[in-house]
Amino acid sequence: MSTTTLTIISKTAEEAQRVIDLYRQYFDEVLVQINGGKAPRDHDNVRYTEFKWCNDFSAARNALLEHVETTYWSWIDTDDTISEPEKFKDLVAMADKMGLDAIYLPYDYQRNQYGELEAYQWRERLLRTEHPWKWVGVVHETPISSGAPASAKNDEVVIQHKLKTQEEVDASASRNHTILLKAYKEAKQKDPRIIFYLAGSFMHKGEDKEAEEKYLEYIKVSGWDEEKHRAWCNVALMRLRNDNPSGAISACMAALQLLPEWPEPYLTIAQTYYLMEDYGKCLSWLKIGLAKPEPDTIMITAPNKRIIAMLTGAMSELYLGHINDAYDLYMMAAKTSPDNEEVKKYGQFIEQAYYENKAIESAIELSEYEAQAGGDVQKLLASLPSSIANDIRLMPTRQKYLPKKVWPEKSIVFYCGQAMEPWGPDYLDGGMGGSEEAIVYLSRELAKQGWEVTVYNDRDEAHDDNGVMYLPWSSMNPADEFNVYVAWRAPENARGITAKKILVDLHDAIQPERIYATADIVDKFMVKSKYHRALYPGIPDKKFGIVSNGIVRGQFK
Repeated sequence: MSTTTLTIISKTAEEAQRVIDLYRQYFDEVLVQINGGKAPRDHDNVRYTEFKWCNDFSAARNALLEHVETTYWSWIDTDDTISEPEKFKDLVAMADKMGLDAIYLPYDYQRNQYGELEAYQWRERLLRTEHPWKWVGVVHETPISSGAPASAKNDEVVIQHKLKTQEEVDASASRNHTILLKAYKEAKQKDPRIIFYLAGSFMHKGEDKEAEEKYLEYIKVSGWDEEKHRAWCNVALMRLRNDNPSGAISACMAALQLLPEWPEPYLTIAQTYYLMEDYGKCLSWLKIGLAKPEPDTIMITAPNKRIIAMLTGAMSELYLGHINDAYDLYMMAAKTSPDNEEVKKYGQFIEQAYYENKAIESAIELSEYEAQAGGDVQKLLASLPSSIANDIRLMPTRQKYLPKKVWPEKSIVFYCGQAMEPWGPDYLDGGMGGSEEAIVYLSRELAKQGWEVTVYNDRDEAHDDNGVMYLPWSSMNPADEFNVYVAWRAPENARGITAKKILVDLHDAIQPERIYATADIVDKFMVKSKYHRALYPGIPDKKFGIVSNGIVRGQFK
């Protein structure tokens, strides 16, 4: 009958006691090695041995392996737990029946605060003792074989790593870095494994220049495509966080040449284009990456990267105006990780856009129905809440069904359109751009002279500034018949307008072709100086008025 030993290395017997108490009943023997300390007496099915610690984890595990006497052995760290340990006997039966030398189990190595898997790996957990196993690696050690082991995977038992505090993570990383750096410097022949893990250690410390150098050194000497792929992916991430997007894409392409069916490079390229605000390319790469399955590998994988990718895609779709597609990607992320705070944060924004879009689509459909049925479309549109009433998507409907307004004599409309942020006289105390302030003060002076002044600008609600009416830019009906219409900063906003006078108030030195394209419909371009006017030769002087910036004298007392 086959027997199994659970092996443990530990600094102290006390540190190992939790694991012993939890799992001794499921194994024929528990073999504990105390590294650098005093071992207690053997008791029941627990046997102890001692090892003089030498900053080499593989040396410690190989020393322990020499004491194993059972048919199979397994290993666990003192900060690990085993899900359903009673099923180990089934794994032994499986190994006996299939003649296996190793069974790999999932290692749930690291989760974030939302419970998402950040590091997941298949590890050899049940091994046949008579097979020539040997641990290698001063840190991140792995048992390898000089033979050809028969192996299989089984996911009925999962080993889970304890979620460590940041202090514990940093202490462990510092210890491992010291060991790796010493091994790298002392090696007569460079070991690819040490180079790879040293590169990762530098990356964890935020020393990206040293990390990239070591990854590139590793890539030159390694013969394992899977690990070279991981090296290129890490180089891409470091280049991306160091504001080198083209370098990140180049590293991802190198990874794709090695393993084109693995998803991570596609997702990283998508993230890169998202940060570059090229949302179309972001989505093209993202869709390929999300279609790729998680790789079947013993390398560490990070399944939660798909969640971040889904959010990146959702925001890209939103920026492109594809609201339903954005919502679908967000819902994929929400179903995968409902507790993720990033998902919740972006979800509020995306859900609001989605439901507002549905409401606007419904309002457009209802308006069409009301018009065909002889109903009152004007009353319907007037009943809409302010959050959607002035939305730009409703402008064609308002223009089609609402009666056009004939603006009175001595009225002037400034159409300012959308801006980087809301502004107006009610924002003066918080500061705003000079051209925005010019509208505020000029409008007040015009109102004093008896003009009816209306400013359509970037805001959510109407605001009355002592007779100057500020309205959301999207609420203007371009089908109106205006008296004086001023397109602010953008001459193209004069197109399609009917007015007695059409002016363009230029505050910038914009591209000449934009001026030439509207010269036939604009009565006057208002520029700030003779030099400003000279930027647009070929247009008659009568089309220009030099209107310099003014001052509010009271501000200089």
